[in-house]
Amino acid sequence: MRRICFTVIIALFAGQAFAQDAAVLIGTERYRNFDHVENGSAVVQSKSAMEDAGYAVSVLRDDSIGKIHDALGMFLTKGQTADRLVVAMSGRFVTDGLRTWYLPAKAKKPTLFSIGTEGVSVDSVMDALAQTPEQALLLLGSSPLDLGDDYDQVLRSGVGKLNVPDGVTVMSLRPNDLRDVIEKIVTRPGGDVMDVANRNRRVTVMGFAPDKLILQNEPTASSAAARALELLQWETAREIDTVDEYQSYIVRYPYGKFVPQARVLIEEIRTEPYRSERLAEEEMELSRDERRQVQSNLSVLGYDTRGIDGIWGKGSRRAIVNWQQKNGFRQTSYVNDEQLLRIDAQAMRRTAQIEAEAERQQEIEARRDRIFWEETGDTGGEAGLRAYLDRFPDGIFADQAKLALKQLENSKLRQAADVDRDAWNAARLQNSETAYLDYLREQPTGAFRKEAAERIEAIRKSNDRGSDDKVAIAAENALGLTNLARRLIEARLTVLGHDPGLVDGSFDSEARRAIRRFQQSRGMPATGYLDQIAVVQLLVKN
Repeated sequence: MRRICFTVIIALFAGQAFAQDAAVLIGTERYRNFDHVENGSAVVQSKSAMEDAGYAVSVLRDDSIGKIHDALGMFLTKGQTADRLVVAMSGRFVTDGLRTWYLPAKAKKPTLFSIGTEGVSVDSVMDALAQTPEQALLLLGSSPLDLGDDYDQVLRSGVGKLNVPDGVTVMSLRPNDLRDVIEKIVTRPGGDVMDVANRNRRVTVMGFAPDKLILQNEPTASSAAARALELLQWETAREIDTVDEYQSYIVRYPYGKFVPQARVLIEEIRTEPYRSERLAEEEMELSRDERRQVQSNLSVLGYDTRGIDGIWGKGSRRAIVNWQQKNGFRQTSYVNDEQLLRIDAQAMRRTAQIEAEAERQQEIEARRDRIFWEETGDTGGEAGLRAYLDRFPDGIFADQAKLALKQLENSKLRQAADVDRDAWNAARLQNSETAYLDYLREQPTGAFRKEAAERIEAIRKSNDRGSDDKVAIAAENALGLTNLARRLIEARLTVLGHDPGLVDGSFDSEARRAIRRFQQSRGMPATGYLDQIAVVQLLVKN
């Protein structure tokens, strides 16, 4: 609705406050049949300065006479409603003394009878400029080398005496000065065109020559209505947010309050590689929970998002890019509806695969556990019990094996000699590698020599695992799991058949054993400590 209202307002004021001025910049440097004119086409580079000053600008560079005539015809039409008119022509000129023509790039050597079709009449251009008396300027960039050459008995090169209409100012100067005059004088607020002639002896002024000629007035304070119109157009440009809308604002308000901001936004739009994709993602207005679900889905698919927190930082964006690359999408790091649906569907399929594989692995592991128990621990012998616990420290029958060993150890204690028993109890109390080695040295035939050797091996293995455990503990701590999250994990372990004991979020020895069993069933390192992948697989919905 805002856009419609704004269009209506502009239409009401179009003929009054916003009449667009017009300019034509014509430069010819490379002639087909004549020597090139140095800097002859430099004037066309002033287009941006003229547009910023509020002119509708046509530019022709090394063009044909047909295109020049077409551009001047459109200029004549625009001039009927314009307040200011400027024409700049740079290149070669021909005169018969009273009339002057401008030669386009493909012009042949002119004669008195062919010049009408070979050249552009400067007199006709001046007549067009006369539509805006005292605000009309013709700039002729004539090369100093373009003087004195005769083409026939009547025509010679250069600009002749001009019959300038009232109110039109004509300035003849060198081509390499033309661009500076436009950008530093004509389009500068308060710039005095006549000051150029006063300071430069190579500049000739003909026609309307007041003491001062200022085409670009200093910006004045806007009325409340005008400021409201400007603000409305700016807000509309911001809402539509395109280069064309910002440029339209700049053309209508070359000295507007928001011009610097508009230029910055134009540059951002032109340099941002995936702007449309970013805007499309923002339009979906994904909630934090929805973003967290996408991170979880990507993690299930094996893409590391560096956290599942609903905040899409570098890790999440890199994960999205990697997923897009693998799935044949443009690698923008921004998602759309189709990609979200595909990520979700792939995650659901992968979750089902993981669960099925975990269930199959659990069945295989349980079968191996039972078979090994039947062949070792179930026989009741100490060696078999220890072999079982060595192979399945967290197995189905681990508690039963430990209890049986405890009973065997107690039986040995009752049977052992007092000295041997005392030595063993002392070693157990210290529970160190040195203490058990001392026991073996003091009791080479003691009843507990096997237990001592096994505990020495266990301590050494534990020491070897120490550094790995530190890494695993640090990884779990980095997750920042709340007590609620820990209870949810313990509840999930219970559902999956890995008994963690009391569901209280404490992660005691029973819970650690349940975690190790879960990790074994998923083919993960059985550390007993959680990482991001383990948490995702535990909490993912079936």
